[in-house]
Amino acid sequence: MNYWVLGCGTLVSASESHPESLPGGLWAVASGLRDLDHTFRWMNSARPASAWSFRLPECSQAEAITCLRGLRQEADWLAVHARFDWASLIGANAVVEGWRGLRRRQLPENLRLPCLRSTHELRECVQAAADGCLGTIFGPIWDTPSKHGLLTPRGLEQLAEACALGGKVIAIGAVDTPERVEQCLRAGAHAIAVLRSTNDHGLM
Repeated sequence: MNYWVLGCGTLVSASESHPESLPGGLWAVASGLRDLDHTFRWMNSARPASAWSFRLPECSQAEAITCLRGLRQEADWLAVHARFDWASLIGANAVVEGWRGLRRRQLPENLRLPCLRSTHELRECVQAAADGCLGTIFGPIWDTPSKHGLLTPRGLEQLAEACALGGKVIAIGAVDTPERVEQCLRAGAHAIAVLRSTNDHGLM
C-alpha cells in the first residue's frame, strides 16, 4: 500500500478555488510553529504530503500569517484549524472547526469556507454531517500526550462506528506506526492525521 503524509494577500471568497474534496492517506499537522524558518524545516519533513493542516502556532498573529503564506505556496491542499479569517486571507482549502470554536454558519458569507470538524463522540459526527461539513477528524484513537487524562482513547471499534455513519473520517491520535495506519484504514478511515510522527520518515 502507498502512504502519503497529509498534515495560510487578498481576501478570498469561499466559492473561489476551494474544491470540496478531501485528500486521502496521511495528513501532516503543523502545530506549534514559531517562525518562517521553523515552518520551512517542518515542510521539509512533511513534503511527501497530499495535504497539510495548521494549528496553534507559538508566535504572534503577524508571524502566523507569514508561516501560513509559506505553507500555502508549497501545499497541494491546506486546512487551517479554527481561524476562518486566517484561512480566507491566504486562500486555504478548508477550516477545521474545533468543538469550542465558531461554526461556519455563524460567519459572514465571505468567510464561509468549506469546513471539517474535530470530533470525539459519534453524535458529534452525526451533527457535523447534518451541518454540511466535508468530513470529521475523529479521535484520539490511541492515547496521546496532549489528550492523556482528558479524553479516553476511542479505539478502533468506535472509529469503525464513526466511519459507518457514511461521512469521510480522518483518524487522529497516536497513529504512529504503519501497522496502526493499516488498522485505521481497515476500520474505514478516509485519511490519517499525524502530528508528532511528521518527523518519522519510516512512517511517512
